[in-house]
Amino acid sequence: MFDFKESFNAGMSVAEKAEENHHEINQVFDELNKQLDEISEGKIEIDIREFSIPDNPLNVFGKRETYLSICARNPKSEMNSWKQLARWEQDSFGYPCKIKIDQATRFCGDQEALSDALSEMLSNVDVAKTLRALITIPSSGEEF
Repeated sequence: MFDFKESFNAGMSVAEKAEENHHEINQVFDELNKQLDEISEGKIEIDIREFSIPDNPLNVFGKRETYLSICARNPKSEMNSWKQLARWEQDSFGYPCKIKIDQATRFCGDQEALSDALSEMLSNVDVAKTLRALITIPSSGEEF
């Protein structure tokens, strides 16, 4: 008879490591938000959001396709809709994850690589233009 205990224990170990990886990724985004909050006086917030691909007329099953993006918004403004900065893909194990800006894709296999890729993203001219536009939106109660 086959011994499933070893497979079960291996699965538990992998699940625990995946949970650690997801926590580590969340910590990177928490630190990013903390630093952006300080430098932007609370006018920039970053998050990963799901978006729908516009309806495909060939999609006969009616299920909408979705994708994830790293997004930013100005939480102090009434006009605080999320603006897409880069595409985001993440393995169910946590790593690797991918950040895609324009045609460039960065593969991140650990916390350091993810931090480097997010730093690179912030230096991208199109991302910087989006963030600058968000910072200049008047806060709720301010006049234009």
